[in-house]
Amino acid sequence: MIAACTLPLSGCATDTGYASEQPTVRIVGIGDSIMAGTNCNCSGPMDAYAAIMVSANPEERTETTNLGVPGWTSADVLGDVNDDPATQAALASADIVVVIAGANDLGDGLTAWYDDPTDPATLDASLQKLSTDLPQLLDRVRSLRGGQPTTYLVAGYWNVYPEQPDPDDDATYTAWTRSATGAANRIIQATAEDRGMTYVDLAAAFASVTGSKPSSLLASDGEQPNAKGVALIAATLAAATPG
Repeated sequence: MIAACTLPLSGCATDTGYASEQPTVRIVGIGDSIMAGTNCNCSGPMDAYAAIMVSANPEERTETTNLGVPGWTSADVLGDVNDDPATQAALASADIVVVIAGANDLGDGLTAWYDDPTDPATLDASLQKLSTDLPQLLDRVRSLRGGQPTTYLVAGYWNVYPEQPDPDDDATYTAWTRSATGAANRIIQATAEDRGMTYVDLAAAFASVTGSKPSSLLASDGEQPNAKGVALIAATLAAATPG
C-alpha cells in the first residue's frame, strides 16, 4: 500500500547519483482519496509538493511516501497508523508529515440531508466523531516521531461533498455543503493548532483561484481534484511549510 519516490530536480528516481552526505527530507502523506490523488491523472499531491520543495532547495533531495487510501475516514487512518508496522516505520522516519483526512467522516450527512434537509442530527453526529477521531490520529502520529523535529501540515477541504448536485436544489445544496465544510474545517484547524501543527487552508486557496465554484480544479466527478487542483494543493502546502 506504500508508494515511495525519491525526487532530485529531474523527477522521481531510486538511484540519483547524489552524494550520500546530501540531506534527504522524508515526506509522508496520510489520509483519504485527496491524498491518494484519485482521478487526477497524476502522481498525487505528495510528489507535486516534493517537486516544489526540491526546486526551492536544490541542495536537498526528497523521499515521498503516500499512504492515502480512497474512502478512508480519520478513524480508518488512525487504525492503519495503530496497526500497520510499515506505516508506523514510515511515520517514525518522516521529517514532514502531511495529513488530509476527515471529509469521509461526514459521508452519512449527505444521505441524511437528501432524506430531510432540515434535520442536522446526522451531520452533527459526524462532526462529533471527527472531533473525537482526528485528535487521536494526530496524537498518535506525533508519538511515533518520539519528540524528533517534525513539520506537521494538516489540511482542510474546499468542500467535503461533491460539487455537482441535482440542478433542482443547487442553491440549497451549495449553501448546505459550504456550511458543513466550514464546520469540518473549523474542527480540523482547531485540532491541528491545539497541537502546534500547521493548518493548511485549502478552501481559501481554491476560492482564490475559482471563487465559489471550483469546478475548473476538479475531475469530472465534481469531487476529486484534477491535475491543476493537485498542483494548487501542493503549492499551498509548500507555502505553508515553515522555513
